[in-house]
Amino acid sequence: MSFLQSEDGSEISQLELWLLTEAQWSDVALIEQARQQWQQLRALLPVQGSLMNRFDAVMQLFYQQALFTAPLQQLRLSHLPEPALIHHALLKREAEPLVLSLILIDMLLLSGLEVQPVWYQQQLVLQVRLSAAEKIWLDPVSGQWQCLLKPENGLVGTLADEMKQVPGSFSQLEQRLWQQQKQLFLLCGQKEKSLAIVQHLLSQKPDDPFLRRERALILELLDHWSLAIADYQYFVEQRPDDPLNEQIQQQIRQLSCYSQSLH
Repeated sequence: MSFLQSEDGSEISQLELWLLTEAQWSDVALIEQARQQWQQLRALLPVQGSLMNRFDAVMQLFYQQALFTAPLQQLRLSHLPEPALIHHALLKREAEPLVLSLILIDMLLLSGLEVQPVWYQQQLVLQVRLSAAEKIWLDPVSGQWQCLLKPENGLVGTLADEMKQVPGSFSQLEQRLWQQQKQLFLLCGQKEKSLAIVQHLLSQKPDDPFLRRERALILELLDHWSLAIADYQYFVEQRPDDPLNEQIQQQIRQLSCYSQSLH
């Protein structure tokens, strides 16, 4: 994960860039409040001392001072999108596991630690490397962690014995974040926000047929039938062997009837 330079010469972290992205479908005033909260937290991050001491300091800041946590109660439908939003997490200190992980990753990176997202038993675990031989396995939801050495060094814990890790990437986590937000907005009937997220994803991959199909679905829900037809047709042309094509072509015919009935 790389950092950009702001006009005053300071580093803009990836989390701040994600906040700017969220501003496309969120309240700009809330985004600015969240950015200020992030700047206050960032100022408390350790930048000196041993890597282990910096890790300890980030853990204290994240879980005990800032009190970041996963939702403690079952969420109601009306509350579903918020825990999946980075700016909500920064303001309320409550977030879905993926958002918790992204915030924690940025804090660890800004403190000079090497972090690798890893999937373990379908759960996201953060691997923090302290040296060539020593690494920490961290559960971002609970804050529990275990420090292990490589097997050849003679120290192998139960986690290392069972670990079947699937390395992840920060770009994958970002894509998961936007897809999660999109799905939750759809579930709550906020179709315009879902469309804004797909438009953002398409700005990065304009020729992706699966994103065009996702946009078609949302456009159809918004009664933009002609635009939906164009995206559905693009998908069928680009993915001629897709098993859903027969269903999509039927949908195109139905939407064409709707569109013609308005003229």
